[in-house]
Amino acid sequence: MPSACGADSSGDIPSDSIRVVVNHAFSGELLTEVQLRRQDTVASLQDIVAQSTDGGGSVRFFSESAETPIKARLTLEAAGLTDGQSLSAIRVGVCHSLAASASSDRTACLWNTETGKCWKTLEGHEGLVTCARFANDRSRLLTASADGTLKIWRSDTGQCIQTLQAHKDSVRCAAFSPDDTFVLSASNDRLAKLWSLALGACVQTLSGHTAAVRSVAYSPDGTQALTAADDRTARIWRLGIGKQLEARYAFGGETGPEVVCGLSADTLIGHTGYVLAAVYVPSGESVLTASMDKSIRCWRVASGECFDRLMGHTGAVRSIACSRDGNRALSGSDDRTAKLWSLRDGSCLRTIAAHTDLITSVDISDDGSTGITGSGDRTVRIWSLDQGDCKHTLVGHWGVISSAAL
Repeated sequence: MPSACGADSSGDIPSDSIRVVVNHAFSGELLTEVQLRRQDTVASLQDIVAQSTDGGGSVRFFSESAETPIKARLTLEAAGLTDGQSLSAIRVGVCHSLAASASSDRTACLWNTETGKCWKTLEGHEGLVTCARFANDRSRLLTASADGTLKIWRSDTGQCIQTLQAHKDSVRCAAFSPDDTFVLSASNDRLAKLWSLALGACVQTLSGHTAAVRSVAYSPDGTQALTAADDRTARIWRLGIGKQLEARYAFGGETGPEVVCGLSADTLIGHTGYVLAAVYVPSGESVLTASMDKSIRCWRVASGECFDRLMGHTGAVRSIACSRDGNRALSGSDDRTAKLWSLRDGSCLRTIAAHTDLITSVDISDDGSTGITGSGDRTVRIWSLDQGDCKHTLVGHWGVISSAAL
Protein backbone atom coordinates (compact mmCIF):
# COMPACT_ATOMS: atom_id res chain seq x y z
CA MET A 1 0.00 0.00 0.00
CA PRO A 2 1.34 3.50 -0.73
CA SER A 3 2.81 5.36 2.20
CA ALA A 4 1.00 8.36 3.67
CA CYS A 5 4.32 10.17 3.86
CA GLY A 6 4.85 9.48 0.16
CA ALA A 7 8.65 9.12 0.15
CA ASP A 8 10.59 6.18 -1.26
CA SER A 9 13.34 4.35 0.64
CA SER A 10 15.90 7.02 -0.21
CA GLY A 11 13.66 9.81 1.16
CA ASP A 12 13.09 11.32 -2.29
CA ILE A 13 9.64 12.00 -3.71
CA PRO A 14 9.05 9.86 -6.81
CA SER A 15 8.88 11.84 -10.04
CA ASP A 16 5.51 10.33 -10.98
CA SER A 17 3.85 11.30 -7.68
CA ILE A 18 1.15 13.82 -6.89
CA ARG A 19 0.12 15.44 -3.61
CA VAL A 20 -3.55 15.03 -2.61
CA VAL A 21 -5.22 17.10 0.12
CA VAL A 22 -8.28 15.52 1.77
CA ASN A 23 -10.77 17.63 3.71
CA HIS A 24 -13.87 16.64 5.64
CA ALA A 25 -16.84 17.40 3.42
CA PHE A 26 -19.03 18.78 6.21
CA SER A 27 -16.62 20.71 8.46
CA GLY A 28 -13.84 21.51 5.97
CA GLU A 29 -11.33 20.11 8.49
CA LEU A 30 -8.05 18.85 7.00
CA LEU A 31 -8.06 15.06 7.35
CA THR A 32 -4.78 14.19 5.69
CA GLU A 33 -2.30 15.21 3.02
CA VAL A 34 -0.64 12.37 1.12
CA GLN A 35 1.85 11.83 -1.67
CA LEU A 36 0.87 9.03 -4.06
CA ARG A 37 1.90 7.76 -7.47
CA ARG A 38 -0.33 8.63 -10.40
CA GLN A 39 -0.98 4.94 -11.06
CA ASP A 40 -2.18 4.28 -7.51
CA THR A 41 -5.92 3.76 -7.27
CA VAL A 42 -8.55 5.87 -5.61
CA ALA A 43 -9.26 2.79 -3.46
CA SER A 44 -5.75 2.97 -2.01
CA LEU A 45 -6.38 6.59 -1.05
CA GLN A 46 -9.67 5.55 0.57
CA ASP A 47 -7.78 2.99 2.68
CA ILE A 48 -5.25 5.57 3.83
CA VAL A 49 -7.91 8.06 4.87
CA ALA A 50 -10.01 5.38 6.59
CA GLN A 51 -7.01 4.17 8.61
CA SER A 52 -5.82 7.66 9.56
CA THR A 53 -9.20 8.92 10.82
CA ASP A 54 -11.66 7.70 13.41
CA GLY A 55 -15.13 6.37 12.57
CA GLY A 56 -16.69 3.39 10.88
CA GLY A 57 -17.92 2.89 7.39
CA SER A 58 -16.03 3.47 4.18
CA VAL A 59 -14.83 6.68 2.56
CA ARG A 60 -16.05 8.33 -0.66
CA PHE A 61 -14.38 11.26 -2.42
CA PHE A 62 -15.72 14.19 -4.39
CA SER A 63 -13.74 16.77 -6.34
CA GLU A 64 -15.07 20.31 -6.63
CA SER A 65 -16.57 19.61 -10.06
CA ALA A 66 -17.76 16.01 -9.54
CA GLU A 67 -21.48 15.35 -9.18
CA THR A 68 -21.04 11.73 -8.12
CA PRO A 69 -18.34 9.99 -6.04
CA ILE A 70 -15.02 9.32 -7.74
CA LYS A 71 -14.91 5.63 -8.66
CA ALA A 72 -12.62 3.60 -6.41
CA ARG A 73 -11.27 1.39 -9.23
CA LEU A 74 -9.79 4.33 -11.17
CA THR A 75 -6.16 5.31 -10.95
CA LEU A 76 -5.52 8.82 -9.66
CA GLU A 77 -4.45 9.80 -13.17
CA ALA A 78 -7.57 8.33 -14.79
CA ALA A 79 -9.69 10.14 -12.19
CA GLY A 80 -8.18 13.41 -13.39
CA LEU A 81 -6.41 14.25 -10.14
CA THR A 82 -3.52 16.68 -10.36
CA ASP A 83 -0.71 17.67 -8.02
CA GLY A 84 -2.08 19.62 -5.08
CA GLN A 85 -5.65 18.48 -5.75
CA SER A 86 -8.15 19.00 -2.92
CA LEU A 87 -10.84 16.38 -2.33
CA SER A 88 -13.89 16.32 -0.05
CA ALA A 89 -14.39 13.09 1.88
CA ILE A 90 -17.55 11.63 3.38
CA ARG A 91 -18.07 8.37 5.19
CA VAL A 92 -20.83 6.03 4.05
CA GLY A 93 -22.38 3.18 5.96
CA VAL A 94 -22.40 5.17 9.21
CA CYS A 95 -26.13 5.42 9.91
CA HIS A 96 -26.02 7.98 12.70
CA SER A 97 -23.95 10.76 11.18
CA LEU A 98 -26.38 12.30 8.70
CA ALA A 99 -30.14 12.85 8.53
CA ALA A 100 -32.44 14.73 6.20
CA SER A 101 -35.81 16.41 6.48
CA ALA A 102 -38.31 18.01 4.11
CA SER A 103 -40.93 20.60 4.95
CA SER A 104 -43.90 22.61 3.78
CA ASP A 105 -41.59 25.65 4.10
CA ARG A 106 -40.24 24.65 0.65
CA THR A 107 -36.84 23.57 1.97
CA ALA A 108 -34.99 20.41 2.91
CA CYS A 109 -32.32 20.26 5.60
CA LEU A 110 -29.26 18.09 6.14
CA TRP A 111 -28.53 17.47 9.82
CA ASN A 112 -25.50 16.29 11.77
CA THR A 113 -27.07 13.67 14.02
CA GLU A 114 -24.13 13.71 16.42
CA THR A 115 -24.68 17.38 17.28
CA GLY A 116 -28.33 17.82 16.34
CA LYS A 117 -27.43 20.84 14.22
CA CYS A 118 -28.54 21.70 10.68
CA TRP A 119 -25.41 22.24 8.62
CA LYS A 120 -27.09 22.86 5.27
CA THR A 121 -30.51 24.16 4.17
CA LEU A 122 -31.42 23.12 0.63
CA GLU A 123 -33.40 25.77 -1.24
CA GLY A 124 -34.69 25.67 -4.80
CA HIS A 125 -38.11 24.04 -4.86
CA GLU A 126 -41.05 26.34 -5.61
CA GLY A 127 -43.58 24.28 -3.67
CA LEU A 128 -43.66 22.39 -0.40
CA VAL A 129 -41.05 19.62 -0.26
CA THR A 130 -42.86 16.33 0.25
CA CYS A 131 -40.08 13.77 0.42
CA ALA A 132 -36.35 13.44 1.16
CA ARG A 133 -34.45 10.20 0.61
CA PHE A 134 -30.74 9.36 0.59
CA ALA A 135 -29.07 7.36 -2.14
CA ASN A 136 -27.97 3.94 -0.96
CA ASP A 137 -24.34 5.09 -0.92
CA ARG A 138 -25.50 8.28 0.89
CA SER A 139 -23.58 10.49 -1.52
CA ARG A 140 -26.77 12.17 -2.79
CA LEU A 141 -30.16 13.26 -1.50
CA LEU A 142 -33.36 13.02 -3.54
CA THR A 143 -36.21 15.46 -2.89
CA ALA A 144 -39.73 15.63 -4.31
CA SER A 145 -42.03 18.61 -4.32
CA ALA A 146 -45.54 19.90 -4.89
CA ASP A 147 -43.99 21.97 -7.71
CA GLY A 148 -43.94 18.74 -9.78
CA THR A 149 -40.16 18.33 -9.74
CA LEU A 150 -37.52 16.00 -8.37
CA LYS A 151 -34.14 17.38 -7.34
CA ILE A 152 -30.89 15.58 -6.56
CA TRP A 153 -28.36 17.18 -4.22
CA ARG A 154 -24.81 16.31 -3.23
CA SER A 155 -24.77 15.20 0.41
CA ASP A 156 -21.37 16.70 1.10
CA THR A 157 -21.98 20.20 -0.25
CA GLY A 158 -25.74 20.61 -0.57
CA GLN A 159 -25.33 21.49 -4.25
CA CYS A 160 -28.29 20.71 -6.52
CA ILE A 161 -26.88 18.66 -9.38
CA GLN A 162 -30.01 17.55 -11.26
CA THR A 163 -33.64 18.64 -11.62
CA LEU A 164 -36.30 16.47 -13.26
CA GLN A 165 -39.61 17.96 -14.43
CA ALA A 166 -41.37 14.88 -13.18
CA HIS A 167 -45.14 15.29 -13.09
CA LYS A 168 -47.91 17.73 -13.95
CA ASP A 169 -49.18 17.55 -10.36
CA SER A 170 -47.60 17.34 -6.91
CA VAL A 171 -44.94 14.64 -6.46
CA ARG A 172 -45.71 12.87 -3.18
CA CYS A 173 -42.83 10.44 -2.87
CA ALA A 174 -39.63 9.31 -4.61
CA ALA A 175 -36.96 6.63 -4.15
CA PHE A 176 -33.56 5.64 -5.56
CA SER A 177 -33.08 2.26 -7.22
CA PRO A 178 -30.83 -0.21 -5.37
CA ASP A 179 -27.89 0.75 -7.64
CA ASP A 180 -28.73 4.51 -7.42
CA THR A 181 -28.96 4.89 -11.22
CA PHE A 182 -32.75 5.19 -11.48
CA VAL A 183 -35.45 6.97 -9.50
CA LEU A 184 -39.12 6.17 -8.95
CA SER A 185 -41.66 8.94 -8.34
CA ALA A 186 -45.31 8.97 -7.23
CA SER A 187 -47.77 11.77 -7.85
CA ASN A 188 -51.23 13.18 -7.33
CA ASP A 189 -51.69 12.69 -11.10
CA ARG A 190 -52.35 8.98 -10.32
CA LEU A 191 -49.10 7.89 -11.94
CA ALA A 192 -45.78 6.52 -10.81
CA LYS A 193 -42.79 6.99 -13.10
CA LEU A 194 -39.36 5.43 -13.52
CA TRP A 195 -36.55 7.87 -14.35
CA SER A 196 -33.11 7.24 -15.82
CA LEU A 197 -30.72 9.63 -14.11
CA ALA A 198 -28.22 9.21 -16.95
CA LEU A 199 -30.80 10.33 -19.53
CA GLY A 200 -32.68 12.68 -17.24
CA ALA A 201 -35.87 11.19 -18.69
CA CYS A 202 -38.86 9.03 -17.78
CA VAL A 203 -38.41 5.56 -19.30
CA GLN A 204 -41.40 3.74 -17.78
CA THR A 205 -44.85 4.87 -16.61
CA LEU A 206 -46.90 2.90 -14.07
CA SER A 207 -50.57 3.61 -14.73
CA GLY A 208 -53.50 1.89 -13.02
CA HIS A 209 -54.32 3.61 -9.75
CA THR A 210 -57.58 5.56 -9.79
CA ALA A 211 -56.54 8.19 -7.23
CA ALA A 212 -53.43 10.03 -6.05
CA VAL A 213 -50.36 7.82 -5.54
CA ARG A 214 -48.94 8.52 -2.08
CA SER A 215 -45.94 6.24 -1.82
CA VAL A 216 -43.43 4.36 -3.97
CA ALA A 217 -40.67 1.89 -3.16
CA TYR A 218 -38.21 -0.37 -4.97
CA SER A 219 -37.91 -4.08 -4.33
CA PRO A 220 -34.48 -5.01 -2.93
CA ASP A 221 -33.44 -6.58 -6.27
CA GLY A 222 -34.70 -3.61 -8.30
CA THR A 223 -37.05 -5.68 -10.50
CA GLN A 224 -40.32 -4.50 -8.93
CA ALA A 225 -41.95 -1.35 -7.64
CA LEU A 226 -44.51 -0.99 -4.86
CA THR A 227 -47.05 1.84 -4.88
CA ALA A 228 -49.75 2.96 -2.42
CA ALA A 229 -52.67 5.20 -3.28
CA ASP A 230 -55.80 6.98 -2.19
CA ASP A 231 -57.87 4.36 -4.05
CA ARG A 232 -57.32 2.18 -0.93
CA THR A 233 -55.00 -0.22 -2.74
CA ALA A 234 -51.32 -0.94 -3.09
CA ARG A 235 -49.87 -2.38 -6.28
CA ILE A 236 -46.77 -4.41 -7.12
CA TRP A 237 -45.34 -3.65 -10.57
CA ARG A 238 -42.89 -5.42 -12.83
CA LEU A 239 -40.15 -3.04 -13.94
CA GLY A 240 -38.24 -3.28 -17.19
CA ILE A 241 -34.51 -3.87 -17.32
CA GLY A 242 -32.84 -0.49 -16.95
CA LYS A 243 -30.48 -0.59 -19.92
CA GLN A 244 -33.20 -1.91 -22.24
CA LEU A 245 -35.57 0.86 -21.14
CA GLU A 246 -32.88 3.47 -21.75
CA ALA A 247 -32.20 2.06 -25.21
CA ARG A 248 -35.89 2.04 -26.15
CA TYR A 249 -36.20 5.62 -24.97
CA ALA A 250 -33.03 6.81 -26.72
CA PHE A 251 -33.72 5.17 -30.08
CA GLY A 252 -37.53 5.00 -29.94
CA GLY A 253 -39.51 4.96 -33.15
CA GLU A 254 -40.78 7.32 -35.78
CA THR A 255 -42.74 9.34 -33.22
CA GLY A 256 -39.70 9.86 -31.03
CA PRO A 257 -38.59 8.46 -27.67
CA GLU A 258 -40.60 5.50 -26.38
CA VAL A 259 -41.79 5.41 -22.76
CA VAL A 260 -42.72 1.87 -21.73
CA CYS A 261 -45.92 1.25 -19.74
CA GLY A 262 -45.46 -0.86 -16.62
CA LEU A 263 -47.42 -4.03 -15.84
CA SER A 264 -49.15 -4.42 -12.48
CA ALA A 265 -48.41 -7.89 -11.15
CA ASP A 266 -50.71 -7.74 -8.09
CA THR A 267 -53.21 -5.36 -6.57
CA LEU A 268 -53.29 -5.58 -2.77
CA ILE A 269 -56.88 -5.08 -1.62
CA GLY A 270 -57.99 -5.02 2.00
CA HIS A 271 -57.53 -1.59 3.54
CA THR A 272 -60.70 0.43 4.17
CA GLY A 273 -58.98 3.80 4.00
CA TYR A 274 -56.36 5.56 1.88
CA VAL A 275 -53.09 3.61 1.76
CA LEU A 276 -50.58 6.23 2.86
CA ALA A 277 -47.27 4.32 2.82
CA ALA A 278 -45.78 1.05 1.63
CA VAL A 279 -42.35 -0.59 1.97
CA TYR A 280 -40.64 -3.84 1.08
CA VAL A 281 -39.25 -6.06 3.80
CA PRO A 282 -35.53 -6.45 2.91
CA SER A 283 -35.91 -10.13 1.98
CA GLY A 284 -38.19 -9.01 -0.86
CA GLU A 285 -40.68 -11.73 0.03
CA SER A 286 -43.21 -9.48 1.77
CA VAL A 287 -44.36 -5.85 1.93
CA LEU A 288 -45.91 -3.63 4.59
CA THR A 289 -48.67 -1.10 3.97
CA ALA A 290 -49.94 1.65 6.29
CA SER A 291 -53.38 3.18 6.04
CA MET A 292 -55.83 5.83 7.09
CA ASP A 293 -57.83 2.91 8.57
CA LYS A 294 -55.32 2.86 11.51
CA SER A 295 -53.81 -0.49 10.52
CA ILE A 296 -50.60 -1.89 9.06
CA ARG A 297 -50.94 -4.93 6.83
CA CYS A 298 -48.31 -7.52 5.90
CA TRP A 299 -48.57 -9.08 2.44
CA ARG A 300 -46.80 -11.92 0.65
CA VAL A 301 -45.33 -10.74 -2.65
CA ALA A 302 -45.66 -14.10 -4.41
CA SER A 303 -49.40 -14.50 -3.75
CA GLY A 304 -50.65 -11.02 -2.85
CA GLU A 305 -52.13 -12.54 0.34
CA CYS A 306 -52.45 -10.47 3.52
CA PHE A 307 -51.01 -12.70 6.27
CA ASP A 308 -50.92 -10.34 9.27
CA ARG A 309 -52.29 -7.04 10.60
CA LEU A 310 -50.44 -4.84 13.09
CA MET A 311 -53.04 -3.07 15.22
CA GLY A 312 -52.60 -0.55 18.01
CA HIS A 313 -52.54 2.95 16.57
CA THR A 314 -55.64 5.04 17.30
CA GLY A 315 -55.15 7.33 14.31
CA ALA A 316 -54.21 7.09 10.66
CA VAL A 317 -50.81 5.44 10.11
CA ARG A 318 -48.92 7.81 7.82
CA SER A 319 -45.47 6.26 7.60
CA ILE A 320 -43.72 2.91 7.96
CA ALA A 321 -40.05 1.90 7.75
CA CYS A 322 -38.27 -1.43 8.06
CA SER A 323 -34.82 -2.22 9.46
CA ARG A 324 -32.32 -3.75 7.06
CA ASP A 325 -32.31 -7.10 8.88
CA GLY A 326 -36.08 -7.34 8.43
CA ASN A 327 -36.72 -7.91 12.14
CA ARG A 328 -38.19 -4.55 13.10
CA ALA A 329 -40.51 -1.91 11.68
CA LEU A 330 -41.24 1.63 12.87
CA SER A 331 -44.56 3.37 12.26
CA GLY A 332 -45.82 6.91 12.80
CA SER A 333 -49.43 8.00 13.27
CA ASP A 334 -51.91 10.83 13.63
CA ASP A 335 -52.22 9.66 17.26
CA ARG A 336 -48.84 11.40 17.83
CA THR A 337 -47.05 8.15 18.66
CA ALA A 338 -44.40 6.05 16.98
CA LYS A 339 -44.54 2.30 17.44
CA LEU A 340 -41.70 -0.22 17.15
CA TRP A 341 -42.88 -3.61 15.90
CA SER A 342 -41.39 -7.08 15.82
CA LEU A 343 -41.87 -8.52 12.35
CA ARG A 344 -41.14 -11.98 13.70
CA ASP A 345 -44.39 -12.22 15.66
CA GLY A 346 -46.22 -8.94 14.95
CA SER A 347 -45.97 -7.71 18.53
CA CYS A 348 -45.55 -4.05 19.49
CA LEU A 349 -42.18 -3.75 21.22
CA ARG A 350 -42.46 -0.10 22.23
CA THR A 351 -44.78 2.89 21.95
CA ILE A 352 -43.18 6.33 21.99
CA ALA A 353 -45.22 9.45 22.74
CA ALA A 354 -43.09 11.26 20.22
CA HIS A 355 -44.61 14.64 19.33
CA THR A 356 -47.25 17.24 20.16
CA ASP A 357 -48.84 16.91 16.71
CA LEU A 358 -49.38 14.12 14.17
CA ILE A 359 -46.35 12.17 12.95
CA THR A 360 -45.93 12.52 9.21
CA SER A 361 -42.77 10.50 8.60
CA VAL A 362 -40.49 7.89 10.17
CA ASP A 363 -37.30 6.11 9.27
CA ILE A 364 -35.19 3.49 11.02
CA SER A 365 -31.47 2.72 11.06
CA ASP A 366 -30.13 -0.40 9.37
CA ASP A 367 -29.72 -2.23 12.69
CA GLY A 368 -33.10 -1.12 14.03
CA SER A 369 -31.66 0.67 17.08
CA THR A 370 -32.23 4.28 16.03
CA GLY A 371 -35.35 5.94 14.67
CA ILE A 372 -36.26 9.35 13.30
CA THR A 373 -39.67 11.01 13.32
CA GLY A 374 -41.02 14.13 11.64
CA SER A 375 -44.15 15.91 12.76
CA GLY A 376 -46.74 18.58 12.21
CA ASP A 377 -45.25 20.28 15.27
CA ARG A 378 -42.39 21.39 12.96
CA THR A 379 -39.71 19.30 14.69
CA VAL A 380 -37.67 16.23 13.80
CA ARG A 381 -36.62 13.90 16.59
CA ILE A 382 -34.00 11.15 16.74
CA TRP A 383 -34.66 8.25 19.09
CA SER A 384 -32.87 5.39 20.77
CA LEU A 385 -35.49 2.76 20.04
CA ASP A 386 -34.16 0.27 22.59
CA GLN A 387 -34.59 2.74 25.44
CA GLY A 388 -37.28 4.97 23.93
CA ASP A 389 -35.17 8.05 24.69
CA CYS A 390 -35.03 11.15 22.50
CA LYS A 391 -31.39 11.76 21.54
CA HIS A 392 -31.93 15.02 19.65
CA THR A 393 -34.76 17.36 18.75
CA LEU A 394 -33.95 19.01 15.43
CA VAL A 395 -35.40 22.51 15.16
CA GLY A 396 -35.08 24.77 12.13
CA HIS A 397 -38.04 24.38 9.79
CA TRP A 398 -40.90 26.86 10.10
CA GLY A 399 -43.34 24.57 8.28
CA VAL A 400 -44.80 21.11 8.87
CA ILE A 401 -42.26 18.30 8.49
CA SER A 402 -43.33 16.13 5.56
CA SER A 403 -40.41 13.71 5.46
CA ALA A 404 -37.49 12.56 7.64
CA ALA A 405 -34.73 10.16 6.66
CA LEU A 406 -31.66 8.49 8.15
